[in-house]
Amino acid sequence: MSVSLRVLIVEDSENDAVLMLRELRRGGYQPFVERVETAQAMSAALEGQHWDIILADYSLPHFNALAALHLMRDKGLDLPFIIVSGRIGEEVAVAAMKAGAHDYVMKDKLARLLPAIERELREAAGRRERRQAEAALKNSEAKNRAILSAIPDTMFCISQDGTFLDFLPADDFQPMVSKCDVLGKNVREILPVEVASAITHYATQALSTGETQIFEYQIPLNNNLRDYEVRIVNTEDVEIETDGSALAIVRDISGRKRAEAALQHLNEQLETKVEERTAALTLVNEQLRYEITERQRLEAEIRLALAKEKELNLLKSRFVYMVTHEFRNPLTVVLGFTGLLENHSKQLTEKQQKKYFGRIKEAVRRMTDLLEDVLIVGRSDVDKLAFNPAPIDLDNFCCNLVEEIQMGAVNNTTISFIRQGESCEACMDEKLLRHILSNLLSNALKYSPPNSKVYFKLAEWDGEAVFHIQDQGIGITPEDQERLFEPFYRGQNASEMPGTGLGLAIVKRATDLHRGTILVTSEPGSGTTFTVKLPLNLKKPL
Repeated sequence: MSVSLRVLIVEDSENDAVLMLRELRRGGYQPFVERVETAQAMSAALEGQHWDIILADYSLPHFNALAALHLMRDKGLDLPFIIVSGRIGEEVAVAAMKAGAHDYVMKDKLARLLPAIERELREAAGRRERRQAEAALKNSEAKNRAILSAIPDTMFCISQDGTFLDFLPADDFQPMVSKCDVLGKNVREILPVEVASAITHYATQALSTGETQIFEYQIPLNNNLRDYEVRIVNTEDVEIETDGSALAIVRDISGRKRAEAALQHLNEQLETKVEERTAALTLVNEQLRYEITERQRLEAEIRLALAKEKELNLLKSRFVYMVTHEFRNPLTVVLGFTGLLENHSKQLTEKQQKKYFGRIKEAVRRMTDLLEDVLIVGRSDVDKLAFNPAPIDLDNFCCNLVEEIQMGAVNNTTISFIRQGESCEACMDEKLLRHILSNLLSNALKYSPPNSKVYFKLAEWDGEAVFHIQDQGIGITPEDQERLFEPFYRGQNASEMPGTGLGLAIVKRATDLHRGTILVTSEPGSGTTFTVKLPLNLKKPL
Protein backbone atom coordinates (compact mmCIF):
# COMPACT_ATOMS: atom_id res chain seq x y z
CA MET A 1 0.00 0.00 0.00
CA SER A 2 1.37 3.44 -0.98
CA VAL A 3 2.43 5.81 1.79
CA SER A 4 1.50 9.47 1.38
CA LEU A 5 4.50 11.81 1.50
CA ARG A 6 4.47 15.61 1.14
CA VAL A 7 7.74 16.69 -0.53
CA LEU A 8 8.98 20.24 -1.20
CA ILE A 9 11.64 20.15 -3.96
CA VAL A 10 14.02 23.11 -4.36
CA GLU A 11 15.21 22.46 -7.93
CA ASP A 12 15.44 24.40 -11.18
CA SER A 13 15.53 21.28 -13.37
CA GLU A 14 12.13 19.72 -13.97
CA ASN A 15 13.78 16.57 -15.35
CA ASP A 16 15.79 16.06 -12.16
CA ALA A 17 12.63 16.54 -10.10
CA VAL A 18 10.89 13.89 -12.21
CA LEU A 19 13.75 11.45 -11.52
CA MET A 20 13.36 12.04 -7.77
CA LEU A 21 9.61 11.43 -8.00
CA ARG A 22 10.22 8.18 -9.85
CA GLU A 23 12.52 7.00 -7.05
CA LEU A 24 9.91 7.92 -4.43
CA ARG A 25 7.15 6.01 -6.24
CA ARG A 26 9.46 3.05 -6.74
CA GLY A 27 9.99 3.00 -2.98
CA GLY A 28 6.26 2.71 -2.28
CA TYR A 29 5.51 6.39 -1.63
CA GLN A 30 2.60 8.39 -3.05
CA PRO A 31 4.21 11.84 -3.13
CA PHE A 32 2.47 15.19 -3.11
CA VAL A 33 5.11 17.51 -4.57
CA GLU A 34 5.67 21.19 -5.13
CA ARG A 35 8.82 22.40 -6.94
CA VAL A 36 10.23 25.87 -6.21
CA GLU A 37 13.25 27.75 -7.59
CA THR A 38 13.40 30.97 -5.53
CA ALA A 39 13.34 32.06 -1.92
CA GLN A 40 9.99 33.80 -2.43
CA ALA A 41 8.38 30.65 -3.84
CA MET A 42 9.81 28.51 -1.06
CA SER A 43 8.62 30.95 1.61
CA ALA A 44 5.10 30.88 0.18
CA ALA A 45 5.13 27.08 0.01
CA LEU A 46 6.27 26.75 3.65
CA GLU A 47 3.59 29.14 4.82
CA GLY A 48 0.78 27.66 2.77
CA GLN A 49 1.39 23.90 3.17
CA HIS A 50 2.54 21.28 5.63
CA TRP A 51 5.59 19.31 4.41
CA ASP A 52 7.17 16.03 5.48
CA ILE A 53 10.61 16.57 3.87
CA ILE A 54 12.63 19.02 1.74
CA LEU A 55 14.89 17.91 -1.15
CA ALA A 56 17.15 20.71 -2.40
CA ASP A 57 19.68 21.11 -5.19
CA TYR A 58 22.85 22.72 -3.84
CA SER A 59 23.04 25.48 -6.41
CA LEU A 60 20.27 27.18 -8.42
CA PRO A 61 20.48 30.28 -10.65
CA HIS A 62 18.81 32.53 -8.04
CA PHE A 63 18.88 30.38 -4.90
CA ASN A 64 20.89 27.65 -3.15
CA ALA A 65 20.51 24.89 -0.58
CA LEU A 66 22.16 26.81 2.29
CA ALA A 67 19.83 29.77 1.79
CA ALA A 68 16.88 27.36 1.67
CA LEU A 69 18.09 25.75 4.90
CA HIS A 70 18.32 29.14 6.64
CA LEU A 71 14.87 30.10 5.33
CA MET A 72 13.37 26.92 6.79
CA ARG A 73 15.06 27.55 10.15
CA ASP A 74 13.95 31.20 10.20
CA LYS A 75 10.35 30.02 10.00
CA GLY A 76 10.87 27.82 13.08
CA LEU A 77 10.54 24.54 11.18
CA ASP A 78 12.45 21.32 11.84
CA LEU A 79 11.99 19.27 8.66
CA PRO A 80 14.29 16.62 7.20
CA PHE A 81 16.53 18.52 4.74
CA ILE A 82 18.44 16.48 2.15
CA ILE A 83 20.70 18.00 -0.50
CA VAL A 84 20.39 16.29 -3.90
CA SER A 85 23.08 17.67 -6.22
CA GLY A 86 25.18 16.65 -9.17
CA ARG A 87 28.17 18.93 -8.62
CA ILE A 88 28.71 19.17 -4.85
CA GLY A 89 32.09 18.15 -3.50
CA GLU A 90 32.62 16.17 -0.31
CA GLU A 91 34.05 19.15 1.59
CA VAL A 92 31.12 21.35 0.57
CA ALA A 93 28.69 18.57 1.52
CA VAL A 94 30.27 18.20 4.97
CA ALA A 95 30.10 21.96 5.48
CA ALA A 96 26.43 21.94 4.48
CA MET A 97 25.67 19.19 7.01
CA LYS A 98 27.47 21.17 9.70
CA ALA A 99 25.25 24.09 8.77
CA GLY A 100 22.19 21.95 9.46
CA ALA A 101 21.51 19.76 6.41
CA HIS A 102 20.67 16.19 7.43
CA ASP A 103 22.18 14.34 4.44
CA TYR A 104 23.29 14.73 0.85
CA VAL A 105 22.77 12.46 -2.19
CA MET A 106 24.45 12.73 -5.58
CA LYS A 107 22.09 12.88 -8.55
CA ASP A 108 23.94 10.05 -10.23
CA LYS A 109 23.41 7.89 -7.13
CA LEU A 110 19.72 8.31 -6.51
CA ALA A 111 19.56 4.75 -5.19
CA ARG A 112 20.69 6.31 -1.86
CA LEU A 113 17.71 8.67 -1.82
CA LEU A 114 15.08 6.30 -0.39
CA PRO A 115 17.24 5.01 2.53
CA ALA A 116 18.23 8.60 3.36
CA ILE A 117 14.57 9.74 3.34
CA GLU A 118 13.41 6.83 5.52
CA ARG A 119 16.21 7.45 8.03
CA GLU A 120 15.59 11.19 8.25
CA LEU A 121 11.81 10.71 8.62
CA ARG A 122 12.46 8.39 11.57
CA GLU A 123 14.91 10.84 13.15
CA ALA A 124 12.50 13.77 12.61
CA ALA A 125 9.78 11.78 14.39
CA GLY A 126 12.19 11.13 17.24
CA ARG A 127 13.00 14.84 17.51
CA ARG A 128 9.31 15.71 17.65
CA GLU A 129 8.74 13.17 20.43
CA ARG A 130 11.66 14.55 22.44
CA ARG A 131 10.38 18.12 22.08
CA GLN A 132 6.93 17.05 23.22
CA ALA A 133 8.38 15.21 26.22
CA GLU A 134 10.54 18.21 27.17
CA ALA A 135 7.57 20.57 26.85
CA ALA A 136 5.44 18.27 29.01
CA LEU A 137 8.20 18.12 31.64
CA LYS A 138 8.56 21.92 31.70
CA ASN A 139 4.82 22.33 31.98
CA SER A 140 4.68 19.85 34.84
CA GLU A 141 7.53 21.57 36.67
CA ALA A 142 5.93 24.99 36.22
CA LYS A 143 2.60 23.65 37.45
CA ASN A 144 4.23 22.14 40.54
CA ARG A 145 6.04 25.39 41.29
CA ALA A 146 2.79 27.33 40.98
CA ILE A 147 0.98 24.87 43.25
CA LEU A 148 3.69 24.97 45.89
CA SER A 149 3.78 28.77 45.82
CA ALA A 150 0.01 28.96 46.25
CA ILE A 151 -0.19 26.64 49.27
CA PRO A 152 -0.33 28.75 52.49
CA ASP A 153 1.15 25.93 54.62
CA THR A 154 4.62 25.15 55.89
CA MET A 155 6.31 22.47 53.76
CA PHE A 156 9.61 20.70 54.20
CA CYS A 157 11.43 17.61 52.96
CA ILE A 158 13.34 15.39 55.37
CA SER A 159 15.56 12.39 54.84
CA GLN A 160 15.03 9.01 56.47
CA ASP A 161 17.10 10.07 59.51
CA GLY A 162 15.12 13.31 59.92
CA THR A 163 17.53 15.78 58.29
CA PHE A 164 15.97 18.84 56.63
CA LEU A 165 16.55 18.75 52.84
CA ASP A 166 14.28 21.64 51.93
CA PHE A 167 12.12 24.08 53.91
CA LEU A 168 9.35 26.53 52.95
CA PRO A 169 7.81 28.06 56.11
CA ALA A 170 4.43 29.76 56.35
CA ASP A 171 4.28 33.27 57.78
CA ASP A 172 2.83 32.10 61.10
CA PHE A 173 4.83 28.88 61.56
CA GLN A 174 6.22 28.26 65.06
CA PRO A 175 9.04 28.27 65.89
CA MET A 176 9.94 31.29 63.71
CA VAL A 177 12.91 30.00 61.68
CA SER A 178 14.16 30.66 58.15
CA LYS A 179 15.22 28.21 55.46
CA CYS A 180 18.92 28.77 56.08
CA ASP A 181 18.44 28.08 59.81
CA VAL A 182 17.18 24.53 59.31
CA LEU A 183 18.74 23.06 56.13
CA GLY A 184 21.11 20.23 57.01
CA LYS A 185 19.88 20.06 60.60
CA ASN A 186 17.82 17.34 62.25
CA VAL A 187 14.18 17.94 63.20
CA ARG A 188 15.09 17.27 66.85
CA GLU A 189 17.31 20.37 66.77
CA ILE A 190 14.45 22.64 65.62
CA LEU A 191 11.16 21.24 66.94
CA PRO A 192 10.10 20.04 70.40
CA VAL A 193 11.21 16.49 71.15
CA GLU A 194 7.71 14.96 71.12
CA VAL A 195 6.85 16.70 67.81
CA ALA A 196 10.19 15.74 66.21
CA SER A 197 9.76 12.12 67.33
CA ALA A 198 6.26 11.98 65.82
CA ILE A 199 7.45 13.48 62.52
CA THR A 200 10.35 11.00 62.31
CA HIS A 201 8.04 8.07 63.11
CA TYR A 202 5.38 8.96 60.55
CA ALA A 203 7.99 9.84 57.90
CA THR A 204 9.41 6.33 58.30
CA GLN A 205 5.90 4.90 57.90
CA ALA A 206 5.26 6.96 54.75
CA LEU A 207 8.57 5.88 53.19
CA SER A 208 8.06 2.18 53.99
CA THR A 209 4.34 1.86 53.12
CA GLY A 210 3.92 4.58 50.49
CA GLU A 211 0.72 5.69 52.27
CA THR A 212 -0.02 9.26 53.38
CA GLN A 213 0.41 9.71 57.15
CA ILE A 214 -1.71 12.28 59.02
CA PHE A 215 -1.35 13.36 62.65
CA GLU A 216 -1.90 16.41 64.84
CA TYR A 217 0.18 18.03 67.58
CA GLN A 218 0.04 20.98 69.98
CA ILE A 219 2.68 23.41 71.16
CA PRO A 220 2.27 26.19 73.80
CA LEU A 221 2.61 29.81 72.66
CA ASN A 222 1.94 32.88 74.84
CA ASN A 223 0.03 30.81 77.42
CA ASN A 224 -2.13 29.32 74.62
CA LEU A 225 -2.00 26.01 72.78
CA ARG A 226 -1.52 26.07 69.01
CA ASP A 227 -2.87 23.11 67.03
CA TYR A 228 -1.16 21.83 63.88
CA GLU A 229 -2.03 19.13 61.37
CA VAL A 230 0.80 17.31 59.56
CA ARG A 231 0.48 15.32 56.32
CA ILE A 232 3.53 13.28 55.30
CA VAL A 233 3.92 11.61 51.89
CA ASN A 234 6.68 9.77 50.06
CA THR A 235 8.22 12.11 47.47
CA GLU A 236 8.27 9.23 44.98
CA ASP A 237 4.45 9.51 44.82
CA VAL A 238 4.52 13.21 43.87
CA GLU A 239 6.52 15.18 41.30
CA ILE A 240 9.31 16.28 43.67
CA GLU A 241 12.90 15.99 42.50
CA THR A 242 14.26 14.96 45.92
CA ASP A 243 14.17 11.14 45.86
CA GLY A 244 14.11 8.88 48.90
CA SER A 245 12.71 11.59 51.17
CA ALA A 246 9.44 12.48 52.83
CA LEU A 247 7.43 15.65 52.22
CA ALA A 248 5.68 17.14 55.26
CA ILE A 249 2.88 19.71 54.94
CA VAL A 250 2.13 21.48 58.22
CA ARG A 251 -1.07 23.51 58.61
CA ASP A 252 -2.10 25.66 61.59
CA ILE A 253 -5.57 24.40 62.56
CA SER A 254 -5.93 26.34 65.82
CA GLY A 255 -8.77 28.43 64.46
CA ARG A 256 -10.50 25.33 63.13
CA LYS A 257 -10.16 23.56 66.46
CA ARG A 258 -11.66 26.53 68.30
CA ALA A 259 -14.50 26.71 65.80
CA GLU A 260 -15.11 22.97 66.12
CA ALA A 261 -15.20 23.23 69.93
CA ALA A 262 -17.59 26.18 69.83
CA LEU A 263 -19.74 24.43 67.26
CA GLN A 264 -19.79 21.27 69.34
CA HIS A 265 -20.90 23.22 72.42
CA LEU A 266 -23.59 25.01 70.43
CA ASN A 267 -24.76 21.73 68.92
CA GLU A 268 -25.08 20.18 72.36
CA GLN A 269 -27.20 23.09 73.53
CA LEU A 270 -29.37 22.98 70.44
CA GLU A 271 -29.81 19.23 70.66
CA THR A 272 -31.00 19.55 74.22
CA LYS A 273 -33.53 22.22 73.29
CA VAL A 274 -34.68 20.31 70.24
CA GLU A 275 -35.17 17.13 72.26
CA GLU A 276 -37.20 19.04 74.82
CA ARG A 277 -39.38 20.80 72.27
CA THR A 278 -39.92 17.88 69.88
CA ALA A 279 -40.87 15.21 72.38
CA ALA A 280 -44.57 16.11 72.10
CA LEU A 281 -44.43 16.42 68.31
CA THR A 282 -42.71 13.13 67.51
CA LEU A 283 -45.83 11.25 66.44
CA VAL A 284 -47.13 14.19 64.41
CA ASN A 285 -43.80 14.59 62.65
CA GLU A 286 -43.62 10.91 61.86
CA GLN A 287 -47.11 11.03 60.37
CA LEU A 288 -46.19 14.10 58.32
CA ARG A 289 -42.99 12.51 57.10
CA TYR A 290 -44.91 9.41 56.08
CA GLU A 291 -47.52 11.46 54.18
CA ILE A 292 -44.87 13.59 52.47
CA THR A 293 -42.83 10.52 51.55
CA GLU A 294 -45.89 8.74 50.20
CA ARG A 295 -46.95 11.80 48.19
CA GLN A 296 -43.44 12.20 46.76
CA ARG A 297 -43.36 8.52 45.85
CA LEU A 298 -46.70 8.75 44.05
CA GLU A 299 -45.67 11.95 42.25
CA ALA A 300 -42.40 10.36 41.18
CA GLU A 301 -44.26 7.29 39.88
CA ILE A 302 -46.67 9.50 37.94
CA ARG A 303 -43.85 11.58 36.44
CA LEU A 304 -41.95 8.43 35.53
CA ALA A 305 -45.04 6.88 33.94
CA LEU A 306 -45.76 10.04 31.94
CA ALA A 307 -42.15 10.30 30.81
CA LYS A 308 -42.11 6.64 29.76
CA GLU A 309 -45.39 7.04 27.90
CA LYS A 310 -44.11 10.13 26.12
CA GLU A 311 -40.86 8.40 25.26
CA LEU A 312 -42.67 5.30 24.00
CA ASN A 313 -45.00 7.41 21.83
CA LEU A 314 -42.03 9.30 20.43
CA LEU A 315 -40.10 6.09 19.76
CA LYS A 316 -43.18 4.56 18.15
CA SER A 317 -43.57 7.56 15.87
CA ARG A 318 -39.89 7.55 14.97
CA PHE A 319 -39.99 3.81 14.34
CA VAL A 320 -42.95 4.15 11.94
CA TYR A 321 -41.19 6.97 10.08
CA MET A 322 -37.96 4.98 9.93
CA VAL A 323 -39.72 1.90 8.55
CA THR A 324 -41.41 4.04 5.89
CA HIS A 325 -38.14 5.80 4.98
CA GLU A 326 -35.62 2.99 5.07
CA PHE A 327 -37.60 -0.11 4.04
CA ARG A 328 -39.14 1.27 0.84
CA ASN A 329 -36.19 0.47 -1.43
CA PRO A 330 -35.55 -3.15 -0.36
CA LEU A 331 -39.27 -3.90 -0.35
CA THR A 332 -39.49 -2.51 -3.86
CA VAL A 333 -36.62 -4.80 -4.90
CA VAL A 334 -38.39 -7.82 -3.40
CA LEU A 335 -41.73 -6.95 -5.04
CA GLY A 336 -40.11 -6.15 -8.37
CA PHE A 337 -38.06 -9.31 -8.68
CA THR A 338 -40.79 -11.59 -7.26
CA GLY A 339 -43.13 -10.08 -9.87
CA LEU A 340 -40.63 -10.87 -12.61
CA LEU A 341 -40.20 -14.42 -11.31
CA GLU A 342 -43.95 -14.92 -10.95
CA ASN A 343 -45.04 -13.50 -14.30
CA HIS A 344 -42.03 -14.21 -16.55
CA SER A 345 -40.33 -17.25 -15.06
CA LYS A 346 -40.68 -19.21 -18.32
CA GLN A 347 -38.90 -16.51 -20.29
CA LEU A 348 -36.07 -16.24 -17.75
CA THR A 349 -33.00 -18.45 -17.90
CA GLU A 350 -31.87 -20.39 -14.85
CA LYS A 351 -28.95 -17.97 -14.46
CA GLN A 352 -31.30 -14.98 -14.50
CA GLN A 353 -33.60 -16.60 -11.96
CA LYS A 354 -30.69 -17.29 -9.63
CA LYS A 355 -29.58 -13.70 -10.01
CA TYR A 356 -33.07 -12.38 -9.13
CA PHE A 357 -33.35 -14.75 -6.16
CA GLY A 358 -29.97 -13.48 -5.03
CA ARG A 359 -31.18 -9.89 -5.28
CA ILE A 360 -34.27 -10.80 -3.24
CA LYS A 361 -32.14 -12.46 -0.57
CA GLU A 362 -29.84 -9.43 -0.51
CA ALA A 363 -32.82 -7.09 -0.06
CA VAL A 364 -34.17 -9.25 2.78
CA ARG A 365 -30.74 -9.20 4.40
CA ARG A 366 -30.65 -5.43 4.06
CA MET A 367 -34.05 -5.15 5.71
CA THR A 368 -32.74 -7.26 8.58
CA ASP A 369 -29.74 -4.97 8.93
CA LEU A 370 -31.96 -1.91 8.70
CA LEU A 371 -34.25 -3.29 11.40
CA GLU A 372 -31.26 -3.66 13.68
CA ASP A 373 -30.29 -0.03 12.97
CA VAL A 374 -33.88 1.08 13.60
CA LEU A 375 -33.77 -0.54 17.01
CA ILE A 376 -30.49 1.23 17.72
CA VAL A 377 -31.94 4.58 16.67
CA GLY A 378 -35.05 3.90 18.71
CA ARG A 379 -32.84 3.64 21.78
CA SER A 380 -31.22 6.97 20.88
CA ASP A 381 -28.00 5.03 20.23
CA VAL A 382 -26.96 6.43 16.85
CA ASP A 383 -23.48 7.25 18.22
CA LYS A 384 -22.71 3.55 18.75
CA LEU A 385 -22.75 2.33 15.16
CA ALA A 386 -20.35 -0.58 14.62
CA PHE A 387 -17.41 -0.07 12.22
CA ASN A 388 -16.15 -3.17 10.37
CA PRO A 389 -14.15 -2.31 7.23
CA ALA A 390 -13.56 -5.05 4.65
CA PRO A 391 -12.45 -5.23 0.99
CA ILE A 392 -15.17 -3.95 -1.36
CA ASP A 393 -15.63 -3.50 -5.11
CA LEU A 394 -16.93 0.07 -5.23
CA ASP A 395 -17.97 -0.09 -8.89
CA ASN A 396 -20.20 -3.13 -8.45
CA PHE A 397 -21.50 -1.86 -5.12
CA CYS A 398 -22.53 1.49 -6.56
CA CYS A 399 -24.07 -0.07 -9.67
CA ASN A 400 -26.16 -2.50 -7.62
CA LEU A 401 -27.18 0.24 -5.21
CA VAL A 402 -28.28 2.53 -8.04
CA GLU A 403 -30.29 -0.31 -9.59
CA GLU A 404 -32.04 -1.04 -6.28
CA ILE A 405 -32.84 2.59 -5.48
CA GLN A 406 -33.91 3.37 -9.06
CA MET A 407 -36.64 0.73 -8.80
CA GLY A 408 -38.24 2.77 -6.03
CA ALA A 409 -38.06 6.08 -7.90
CA VAL A 410 -41.23 7.93 -8.80
CA ASN A 411 -42.13 10.80 -11.13
CA ASN A 412 -39.72 9.42 -13.80
CA THR A 413 -36.73 10.69 -11.84
CA THR A 414 -33.58 8.77 -12.84
CA ILE A 415 -30.11 8.28 -11.43
CA SER A 416 -27.14 8.74 -13.76
CA PHE A 417 -24.09 6.88 -12.40
CA ILE A 418 -20.75 8.14 -13.73
CA ARG A 419 -17.46 6.36 -13.00
CA GLN A 420 -14.47 8.71 -13.35
CA GLY A 421 -11.02 7.16 -13.72
CA GLU A 422 -9.97 3.56 -13.18
CA SER A 423 -11.16 1.45 -10.27
CA CYS A 424 -8.82 0.47 -7.46
CA GLU A 425 -8.94 -1.60 -4.31
CA ALA A 426 -10.89 -0.25 -1.35
CA CYS A 427 -11.48 -1.30 2.25
CA MET A 428 -14.66 0.13 3.79
CA ASP A 429 -17.62 -0.83 5.95
CA GLU A 430 -20.19 -1.88 3.36
CA LYS A 431 -23.08 -1.52 5.79
CA LEU A 432 -22.16 2.04 6.75
CA LEU A 433 -21.37 2.92 3.12
CA ARG A 434 -24.85 1.75 2.19
CA HIS A 435 -26.25 4.01 4.91
CA ILE A 436 -24.35 6.96 3.45
CA LEU A 437 -25.13 6.50 -0.22
CA SER A 438 -28.67 5.13 0.04
CA ASN A 439 -29.75 8.00 2.30
CA LEU A 440 -28.21 10.63 0.02
CA LEU A 441 -29.55 9.06 -3.19
CA SER A 442 -33.01 8.49 -1.72
CA ASN A 443 -33.16 12.09 -0.52
CA ALA A 444 -31.99 13.33 -3.93
CA LEU A 445 -34.80 11.40 -5.66
CA LYS A 446 -37.39 12.42 -3.10
CA TYR A 447 -36.69 16.16 -3.33
CA SER A 448 -36.17 16.30 -7.15
CA PRO A 449 -38.83 17.52 -9.61
CA PRO A 450 -40.49 15.03 -12.01
CA ASN A 451 -38.58 13.89 -15.11
CA SER A 452 -35.27 15.15 -13.71
CA LYS A 453 -31.90 13.48 -13.25
CA VAL A 454 -29.79 12.80 -10.19
CA TYR A 455 -26.07 12.63 -11.00
CA PHE A 456 -24.04 10.13 -8.99
CA LYS A 457 -20.27 10.32 -9.64
CA LEU A 458 -17.50 8.11 -8.23
CA ALA A 459 -13.79 8.93 -8.44
CA GLU A 460 -10.55 8.21 -6.59
CA TRP A 461 -8.18 11.02 -5.68
CA ASP A 462 -5.17 11.19 -3.37
CA GLY A 463 -5.97 7.96 -1.54
CA GLU A 464 -9.68 8.75 -1.14
CA ALA A 465 -12.92 7.67 -2.76
CA VAL A 466 -14.91 10.76 -3.75
CA PHE A 467 -18.71 10.45 -4.13
CA HIS A 468 -20.67 13.33 -5.70
CA ILE A 469 -24.48 13.23 -5.53
CA GLN A 470 -26.17 16.15 -7.28
CA ASP A 471 -29.89 16.79 -7.67
CA GLN A 472 -32.02 19.56 -9.15
CA GLY A 473 -34.47 19.66 -6.27
CA ILE A 474 -35.81 22.18 -3.78
CA GLY A 475 -32.42 22.96 -2.23
CA ILE A 476 -31.52 23.75 1.39
CA THR A 477 -31.52 27.16 3.04
CA PRO A 478 -28.29 28.46 4.68
CA GLU A 479 -29.99 28.37 8.08
CA ASP A 480 -30.95 24.70 7.66
CA GLN A 481 -27.47 23.80 6.44
CA GLU A 482 -26.01 24.78 9.81
CA ARG A 483 -28.16 22.13 11.56
CA LEU A 484 -28.42 19.67 8.69
CA PHE A 485 -26.74 16.75 10.48
CA GLU A 486 -28.53 17.07 13.82
CA PRO A 487 -30.68 14.03 14.67
CA PHE A 488 -34.41 14.52 13.96
CA TYR A 489 -33.89 17.97 12.43
CA ARG A 490 -35.70 18.66 9.16
CA GLY A 491 -35.45 21.64 6.85
CA GLN A 492 -38.13 24.31 6.81
CA ASN A 493 -38.94 23.70 3.15
CA ALA A 494 -39.12 19.90 3.65
CA SER A 495 -41.79 19.75 6.35
CA GLU A 496 -44.43 18.55 3.88
CA MET A 497 -42.28 15.65 2.68
CA PRO A 498 -42.15 12.30 4.53
CA GLY A 499 -39.03 11.66 6.58
CA THR A 500 -37.64 11.29 10.09
CA GLY A 501 -34.66 13.64 10.09
CA LEU A 502 -32.39 10.73 11.04
CA GLY A 503 -30.95 9.89 7.64
CA LEU A 504 -28.35 12.64 7.43
CA ALA A 505 -27.42 12.21 11.10
CA ILE A 506 -26.59 8.57 10.34
CA VAL A 507 -24.75 9.66 7.17
CA LYS A 508 -22.60 12.05 9.20
CA ARG A 509 -21.82 9.45 11.87
CA ALA A 510 -21.01 6.78 9.29
CA THR A 511 -18.73 9.22 7.45
CA ASP A 512 -16.96 10.13 10.69
CA LEU A 513 -16.38 6.45 11.48
CA HIS A 514 -14.65 6.16 8.10
CA ARG A 515 -12.54 9.21 9.05
CA GLY A 516 -13.99 10.92 6.02
CA THR A 517 -15.58 14.27 5.28
CA ILE A 518 -18.93 15.39 3.93
CA LEU A 519 -19.59 18.74 2.24
CA VAL A 520 -22.92 20.18 1.11
CA THR A 521 -23.45 23.03 -1.35
CA SER A 522 -26.99 24.14 -1.98
CA GLU A 523 -29.29 27.08 -2.68
CA PRO A 524 -33.07 27.04 -2.35
CA GLY A 525 -34.62 26.18 -5.70
CA SER A 526 -31.29 25.36 -7.35
CA GLY A 527 -30.64 21.82 -6.16
CA THR A 528 -28.14 20.29 -3.76
CA THR A 529 -24.75 18.60 -4.11
CA PHE A 530 -23.28 16.33 -1.44
CA THR A 531 -19.57 15.46 -1.67
CA VAL A 532 -18.39 12.58 0.51
CA LYS A 533 -14.68 11.72 0.75
CA LEU A 534 -13.67 8.42 2.37
CA PRO A 535 -10.18 6.91 2.70
CA LEU A 536 -9.84 4.01 0.28
CA ASN A 537 -8.02 1.68 2.65
CA LEU A 538 -8.92 2.25 6.28
CA LYS A 539 -8.18 -0.33 8.91
CA LYS A 540 -10.44 -0.88 11.91
CA PRO A 541 -9.10 1.09 14.93
CA LEU A 542 -7.79 -0.94 17.84
